[in-house]
Amino acid sequence: MAVNKTINKRTNTHGAMRNCIEYVLRQDKTSEQLAYVTGPYLHEEMNYDLVYRTFLEEKKLWNKDSGRMYAHNIISWHKDEQITQEQAFEFGKEFAENWFGGFQTLVAVHKDKDHIHCHLVINSVSYEDGRKLHNTKKDLERMKQLTNQMCRERGLTVAEKGKHFDGSQIEKGEVIAWSKDKYNLFRQQVKDSFVADCAMAVLKAMENCISKEKFIEKMKQFGWSVNWTEKRKHITFQNQDGKKVRDSNLSKTFHLDICKEGLENEFNGNYERIRAEAERTAGADEELTGYYRQVEAACEGTGRNAGESDGRAGRVAGEKSEDERVYTGIPGKDTHLRNRNGLMSRSEQELLEEEIKDVRDWNSKLQVQVNKSSVEAVDQAQQRQEEAEKQAKQAVAQVEREKKRADVEIQRANLNAKRQMDILKEKEYFWGAGYVTIILFSILKSSAFQRDLLDFFRVPIRWYCRFIEWLVIPTYDDGFGNQVAYQAGEAWLFRILALALFIIIGVISVLYIIEGIQIYKKQWDDISKLCFLSSLAGIVVLGDIIREWLPVNLLIIFLLINIAMMVLKMWMKKSFRSRK
Repeated sequence: MAVNKTINKRTNTHGAMRNCIEYVLRQDKTSEQLAYVTGPYLHEEMNYDLVYRTFLEEKKLWNKDSGRMYAHNIISWHKDEQITQEQAFEFGKEFAENWFGGFQTLVAVHKDKDHIHCHLVINSVSYEDGRKLHNTKKDLERMKQLTNQMCRERGLTVAEKGKHFDGSQIEKGEVIAWSKDKYNLFRQQVKDSFVADCAMAVLKAMENCISKEKFIEKMKQFGWSVNWTEKRKHITFQNQDGKKVRDSNLSKTFHLDICKEGLENEFNGNYERIRAEAERTAGADEELTGYYRQVEAACEGTGRNAGESDGRAGRVAGEKSEDERVYTGIPGKDTHLRNRNGLMSRSEQELLEEEIKDVRDWNSKLQVQVNKSSVEAVDQAQQRQEEAEKQAKQAVAQVEREKKRADVEIQRANLNAKRQMDILKEKEYFWGAGYVTIILFSILKSSAFQRDLLDFFRVPIRWYCRFIEWLVIPTYDDGFGNQVAYQAGEAWLFRILALALFIIIGVISVLYIIEGIQIYKKQWDDISKLCFLSSLAGIVVLGDIIREWLPVNLLIIFLLINIAMMVLKMWMKKSFRSRK
């Protein structure tokens, strides 16, 4: 019986891929005779570093060295399956070539467990066309079908739902955990499992439950809330600690029919069983009632004999009462003894009355003491309550005073911080103003910078004036240095074209300037300010020397320096973000 499982762990880093390959090729788990790589692999030796580098080279060749790096599958067989390590190795290679064709796949059989299992580590980039590996849920189902088909071809056992390896049926409530961690948790019982607690609660709540509402109420008594709605496919159980369990998890783990349909069928079965029991009980009650009626009818004859005996007993009692009246009327009878009817004598009655009177007096005194104690207790309680209220008021007042004191301290701190900021701003303004003043004096002293500053504005104005003159009389050079005027039709055509080109160039220039200013504002900070002032000061001070060696307008050099600084900052920020 082969089980093909896809390991869902983090697979999007180089370290994860390297660690996985290293684990699969550990010498204590496999050997070179039981390891193989499908696809391009040019090394004779088989070790994890060479396999890792081979996978990495293939990714870089297709420029897909990011995202998911690899996939990891494990094909394992039951410990009683009649299969050798070599057969498992051939099984893994054939499966890799059939299913992961076009992808480099490391196949290795491990022999360190009591059951044979084969690891497959697949490069996520195809060596044929560079496509990335992607498996959907339907692909996983087809992968299972392919594994079962290969088992049938080799005469191996095929896993069947609801049955063990030997074909026996899995009993209801038996733990079946496909997760190794979950299986070890139930097998070793290292700690209490909330999944098992939920299963026990569900089984208890299902007993004699005939409706969904009653089931939810019982689960709530057991400490589990139930989310059972028509919009959701599964039922979710949640305990008081916030841990959630799905009905599908309980069904798979304990082999129970715990789902919406299964629970409703259970409720209907309980209802039919309870109704059948009620009908049987009603029939038994009718039989018992008939039996009682027969007994009463049989006892009616004996009732008349019993009435005659009661009459004779009444006559005897009447004669006895007459004798007692006679004895009570005889004078000299001992009054200190009880009479035949059990009544007290006069002396006993008087003694009893005195005792009753003493008891009443004692009760009165005790009641007075109780009332007095109650009043004192109430006064003491009121006094304690007043003291507690007084202490509470004092505590509230203390809290208010501390709060006001804290507010005052915060205000003082804010004022102090604001004062310090104002001082720093004044210092910064002072030194900035001084620096600007020095730059202005340097500009007045530098004749080269003054000329370039005037030319920066004078040259565009001069070009504009020449353009206007040309628009009035459009001319062209005939090749001998003479300016020849266009004909009337040609002149107007060239005027229109020149104006359109001038407008387009002007609009594009304005848009670029506005966009540049906005970008520069976003990038403006202390570094930009320092670069601005430093470049301006350097050009002003060294303007004459720069003009001797570089025939370029100094203002243009200043603008180029600041634009280059802005582009460099933008590139550095982008590079830093990409590294993060």
